[in-house]
Amino acid sequence: MSKNNILFYTIGLVLLFSCKDNSPENAVANANDQESRQALINKYNVYVDALNSESKDVSRVYKEYMESINPETGELYPKTGFSGSMSSSKPYSLEQIEKIVDQDPDLAETDELAKQYIKEFEEVRVLIGDLSSYFKTREYTQDNFKMSKEMAPKLMDEFNSFFKVDSAFNSKIVAMDKAFRKQEMERFKENGEEILYAHAILLQSLEDHIQYISNYTYNNFDELDQKVYEDLTNAVSKKYKEYKEKIKDEEAFKKQIPNYFRAPSFSLEVENYIQLARRVNDTAKDQDKFDRMIKSVEFTNNTFGTPSPEELNKIYSNIIRSSNLMR
Repeated sequence: MSKNNILFYTIGLVLLFSCKDNSPENAVANANDQESRQALINKYNVYVDALNSESKDVSRVYKEYMESINPETGELYPKTGFSGSMSSSKPYSLEQIEKIVDQDPDLAETDELAKQYIKEFEEVRVLIGDLSSYFKTREYTQDNFKMSKEMAPKLMDEFNSFFKVDSAFNSKIVAMDKAFRKQEMERFKENGEEILYAHAILLQSLEDHIQYISNYTYNNFDELDQKVYEDLTNAVSKKYKEYKEKIKDEEAFKKQIPNYFRAPSFSLEVENYIQLARRVNDTAKDQDKFDRMIKSVEFTNNTFGTPSPEELNKIYSNIIRSSNLMR
């Protein structure tokens, strides 16, 4: 998983699964009863919750570590400090994985990655806890950063191990989500539910967009491929216009969208996303604008600039939450 990329999906619908062929795609495709379907949804949601919360936590601490401590000397960089705040015990989301990972459906590699994810997270959490205490109590003034320097190689190894497992685990969940999404869209099309179909297609275009821009951060998005990015942004805008056209059929809209009264919030977030996406593009093409944004981050000591991929990720998370509330 990219250190900048976070999943925001939860499945609240009754979808399909099989425990015969346990790849993520086949788990979704080969369902045969409601109990089994719900078991897969429950496991999926537990895994997504962990990826949404704990991966973000490790990425945050990793960023703080790299910005605060010289791993070669173990010393703090000038005018920095290290808090390294993480949970003092195993997080709830990981406890939930432990409860459900060996239950049906058997997802083989995905379940094994979930177990490895817990192990690697705990390795990082314990080391960060020791390092945080070390700096909080100012022990480095007594040993001239000796402990920090000795910990650095092991901590970097653990960060790398975590991100490797995180990436593989995330890939399995993304594959499952795509299978869910594909199956939903097929069902909507078969049932003539044009509004739900347009909504799903819009979400797919947003997912394609955020996956691309999440390869960049505020300090390097001027390197993005302009043609690719503009095509992705235009695709979101086009699918949003198609969705808006479909929901003009008020009777069908209220029939297909249970919580239709939440749709304005969803539309507002999508419009905010498109507007910001175009601002990101304008800034990426204008070196003076981009340089001013970088300087503003340095001057204000913010964690990222405006506009930026990080801001798009925040709005994307709001879109998914709004979408889920419509269901």
